[in-house]
Amino acid sequence: MKSILLVEDSKFLRLASERALVRAGYSVVSTDDGEQALREAQQHIPDLIRLDMLLPKLGGPEVPRALKKNPATAQIPVVEKRDKTEAGRRGRLFREIEVTLGH
Repeated sequence: MKSILLVEDSKFLRLASERALVRAGYSVVSTDDGEQALREAQQHIPDLIRLDMLLPKLGGPEVPRALKKNPATAQIPVVEKRDKTEAGRRGRLFREIEVTLGH
C-alpha cells in the first residue's frame, strides 16, 4: 500500500482529503504544520507528500528545501498545493498523486 503524508492546516480540508485518500487505498499520515511535517516525513518515509504551501510555523518553500537537505527524505516526491481554491477539486488531487506515484 502506498503511503502519503498529507500536510494541510485546514482541519476540514485535511480530514476530507484524508478520508478520500484512505477510501482510494492509500495509507495516510496527516499533520497541520510544516515543522511536524518534517518530523513525520523522517519517521514514516512516505511514498509522497501532499503539501499545502500556506502553512503556519514552517511553510512555503522551507519544507521542500529542508526535505531535500535530509538524505532520508530527499527522494520523496512533493505535490504542492498553492491555494485554497484547488482544495475542492478532488479529481485533481487524485490525478496529481497517481501521476507522481506512477499509477
